[in-house]
Amino acid sequence: MNRKDKLPLDAVILEGTERANAVVYERSVSDLACEGMGTTLAAALVTAKSCRVVNVGEGRVYLISGGAISQVTRDHSFVEDLVERGIIRREEARTHPRKNITTRAVGVEPTVECDVFAPTLKKNDILLLCSDGLSNTVTDEELLNTVVQNKELPKAAQALLELALERGAPDNVTIGLLRK
Repeated sequence: MNRKDKLPLDAVILEGTERANAVVYERSVSDLACEGMGTTLAAALVTAKSCRVVNVGEGRVYLISGGAISQVTRDHSFVEDLVERGIIRREEARTHPRKNITTRAVGVEPTVECDVFAPTLKKNDILLLCSDGLSNTVTDEELLNTVVQNKELPKAAQALLELALERGAPDNVTIGLLRK
């Protein structure tokens, strides 16, 4: 067993996030064509007994369990801050003109601040990891219905991608699905 196998899940997922940040940051400062670049991140580390989820920016992770969907992560965005402060309603955030202003990103600084979550996964629960290209164009209810209707995860991912693209996804669309 190597050292990483002995680390708690939180430490492993935080170390992975820091390493990803270091790679992107190094590229952004060493390649003029990439100067100032950054990205969002959503990741999950699942073992037989535990789960950890991390996010930076607007990469999201949802839990689909018992016929319901819930967002595990919290967006790091200007608009999410307005929602949390009660300035706008959640429904208004979806179409707010400043919805794509992120407050955290991977690679813009030498270190990165991220959030780690520990959702409880039961047998047959599904984690949906996605970029804002999906979550900005498809509602949570549509995410749920599409995944539930497509029992095979590759088919569900393809159906979600097609739905986002049909709606003119203004950003990249990244989708990952994992069933416990």
